[in-house]
Amino acid sequence: MRLELYHRKDDRIWCTITAELTGWKLSVRGHDLGPQVEEFFPEGECEYALSLSEDSTQRLFESLGCDNDPDEKKLQAIKDTFQNDRADSELKEYCAEHGIETSFWCWP
Repeated sequence: MRLELYHRKDDRIWCTITAELTGWKLSVRGHDLGPQVEEFFPEGECEYALSLSEDSTQRLFESLGCDNDPDEKKLQAIKDTFQNDRADSELKEYCAEHGIETSFWCWP
């Protein structure tokens, strides 16, 4: 199950961030394209993902008070809490503050 957390498309950037719950694991993925991205990455493109293990995902949902909710409501809780162009970074910071382990990947 997947839910879009953030989307922006204009003449400078195309950015989308989604949260996906597969089994008991949460991942938050982003993809940025455009001239604004070229200021940081010559490729003009950046992909990234924040992943949580089953245990970390459970701990995150417990901390948000939605661990017993259906998956749709769990993802909605993520969107309600982390709904902007820094959704992945804010989730990573939140997890660190709550002792929840994450794994981060970025290209390039």
